[in-house]
Amino acid sequence: MKAYIYARTSTELQDPASQVELCQKYAEENGYEVKDVFIDRGYSATDDRPRFSKLNEALEKEKAVVIVAHIDRLFERDKDKFQEFNFKYEVKSVKG
Repeated sequence: MKAYIYARTSTELQDPASQVELCQKYAEENGYEVKDVFIDRGYSATDDRPRFSKLNEALEKEKAVVIVAHIDRLFERDKDKFQEFNFKYEVKSVKG
């Protein structure tokens, strides 16, 4: 199955590499083919995030699983938005 990886950091100084590595390992171990990696650096989960918007566009064109290191990378403290997103697209959270 195809997958996209999404990573987000809250500040420009943080490095998303560990999130991406964790997600890539998960994808490999679970037989997902990673089509693209989307990274928003220096954004809170409530900001308009350019790469998250691109992820949504990609998902509209091609069905795929979204792999994140942790759910809060998508929607921090907003369970309604996460449930809506997860209803529309399948999300796999490595750490829960």
